[in-house]
Order: sequence, then C-alpha cells, then structure tokens
Amino acid sequence: MLTINTQLDVTYTYPIHNPWKMEDIIIFDIETTGLSPATSYLYLIGCMYYTDNSWHLTQWLAEDINNEICIIEAFMEKIKTYKRIIHYNGSGFDIPYILKKCKKHNLASSLDTIQSFDLYKKLQPYKKLLPTKDLKLKTVEKLVNLERVDTLSGEELIKVYSGFVGRLQYEKLRKIRQQNQIEINANDTFTHSTLESITSPSSSDLMNLLLLHNKEDIVGLLKIADLLFFIDGFQLNVSFHNYSRKLITEHNTEYYKIHIYQPFVFPCSLILRTPLNLPNLNILLEFTENQIVLTLPLYKGELKLFYDNYKDYFYLPKEDIAIHKSVSQFVDKEFKTPAKANNCYQKVTSNFIPQPGTFYTPCFKENYNDKLLFFEINNKDFQAEQRFQEFIMNWLEFILHDKSTVLD
Repeated sequence: MLTINTQLDVTYTYPIHNPWKMEDIIIFDIETTGLSPATSYLYLIGCMYYTDNSWHLTQWLAEDINNEICIIEAFMEKIKTYKRIIHYNGSGFDIPYILKKCKKHNLASSLDTIQSFDLYKKLQPYKKLLPTKDLKLKTVEKLVNLERVDTLSGEELIKVYSGFVGRLQYEKLRKIRQQNQIEINANDTFTHSTLESITSPSSSDLMNLLLLHNKEDIVGLLKIADLLFFIDGFQLNVSFHNYSRKLITEHNTEYYKIHIYQPFVFPCSLILRTPLNLPNLNILLEFTENQIVLTLPLYKGELKLFYDNYKDYFYLPKEDIAIHKSVSQFVDKEFKTPAKANNCYQKVTSNFIPQPGTFYTPCFKENYNDKLLFFEINNKDFQAEQRFQEFIMNWLEFILHDKSTVLD
C-alpha cells in the first residue's frame, strides 16, 4: 500500500463544518474496479481534512488487489476521531461498498460513529429549482464552473489502474534483474511483450493520473458545497443584514424590485419564475452575485374587494356591485338580490402589488376563488419597514413551494 500526503491550497466558502469546528470534518471519495463489492476491488481511498490552518489530503493506493484490506484499515483508523464525514452520493455507493468489504474481510468499521453528510442528498429535493439536467457529479461541477485537469471517466480509470499494477510489477522485476546484473533476454516470456513498451507511461505517471482524479473529486466538493447557499435560500434561511426596495420601469412596464444583499457570492446565477393568474404577470426570484432579487409586477387596473359578511349585503346585477342592507332601501326589489359570497364585492381601480395571502389589508382579487391577492401600492403598512421582511419571506415561501414555479 502506498500512502500519499499532500498539503492543499483550496478555497473554503460554505461552512459545511457547522455546528462543529473545521477540524471536526473529513471529506472522502473512493475508487473501485467496478460497482459490485462482490466482484470488484477497492484500490484507492482519499480523505481531505483541515489541520494546522490548512487543508490536507491523504490517499491510500493499493499496489495490487491484495492491499484492499490495508487501505480500508488505514481509512477507518483515520476517520475515527472525526465528527462528520462528507461525500457526494456516498450514502448510495461509497459507504455501502466499504461496509460490505468490511464484512467480507471481518474488519471493524468507524462509519457507525460518525455523522454522514451527503451533498447529493442535500441537493436532491431541490433538483427542480436548480438549472441542471441531473445531479451527476460531472454535471454539478459544470454548474459551479469547476474546471478539472483530469479528463478520465470511471471506466477509463479502471484501465489506468490495471496498467499501473502491471507496469509496477514489471518495473520492480526489471530493477531486481538490473541490480543482480541479469541480462534481459528478448526470448524471456515475461519481458518479450513489455520490452517494446519501455517508453510507455511509467507506474509513477499512471499513479499520478489515479491520484489526480481522486483528488479533484474530493477537492471539488468544497466548491459544490457552495450550492448549499441556494438550499439555505430555498429553506428560507435568508440574511437581511442589508436590503433595498424601489419602483422601477423596464420596457414600459413598472415593477417593484427588492434587493436582499447576502454576505457571500452565489456559485452561479439562478432565476425562478412564477406565473400569476392575470395576463403578463410573473413573479421573478433571482439569485445572482451576492443578491437575492424579488421582482413583483405592478398591476394597473380594476380588481374587487370582497366582503366576508355577504349576508349583510345585496347584489345589484346591473351595476355589478354589492351594497350594504342599510342603504338597500333606496333600491327597488327588482334591481337587487341577496348577495352571495362570490358576488359580494366592490370594484376598485388603482395600482396594485400582488401578495401571497392576507398580509396587507384590504386585499383585492380578480375572482372570488383566486388564491393570489393584491394590495394598493399606497398602502401605509406597506410603506413602513416594520413588517416588510416578513412580507418578503412570505413571497419566497410561496415561490419556492408553488407548483407553477419554473426555471427561467
């Protein structure tokens, strides 16, 4: 077994260590010769951890398939002092694979005493809201603009490992023969085919390819973890340390824009659109740079103010309005009928802003059964700051959970 230790210079942004210290987490990934632990071998495990004010990477590489037990034992010894182990879909592959190998080799496991933190599972519930066709590791790396030096696929890596083991054996034998001053015979059955490949990649070159792939898989998780800033937003964990709001005009249309400035930078831009029940009205929620931007369209026109106590009103079909019984005596019986819930309203023409629920009152809507409500832009409560953050959070919750919300 080979043990390779490397000090890393990487950027750490999203605090995936919380609520513990950075020294309490460890990030890992494995490389195998196949998907089934019954018919394949574990040949490489890599772990990244924080110590002495910097990130470090330890990789255990099997020089042949007989080293499988050794690298598992080294890995279990390493992780037993940590509180959280971080991975990407390790719950679906890496951890079950290792546990089955432990059972096969009758090895003790430290994985039962450490908290598992699966980045893939953290992102999965929000797949619809992320601008990506799937959550495969390579796809997500492109989403966060992660550039790799390594270009090998998992299948290609297996061939590299096979070449590494063969080349390593040849180099060891060749070294022994050279040390013993034994002439390499071209008729030797072992060296006849390999003599022609003396100039092919060395075992060291092939090993570096294996280590690089594993290293980039692990280090890249720090960048992928930045997507959890989106997840915090989706879970309404939003910082309001600084925000602004203003009425703007774009393309001859007026909007009310709210900028919520965040103490970090989102890894990529994201725009969510929620179409409303009135023509050309869409709510936009943008995650861009270090801002969350909520854009609410201004509706200019006629809406209805419905009265809850409809039994106290009469409906006037000709005028299409409802009047209170206290003044209905001045209207002939043939021009009025007892009001119902769906026709007990007053029409109001004004400038309105949509709201998800009865946050600002009075509330207006187009039809009785509409769930989306509006309030007049000159509403005094809306102009005040006291409840404005709560209003924003109500909108975020509506957009992120509404079935009509789509990626723009």
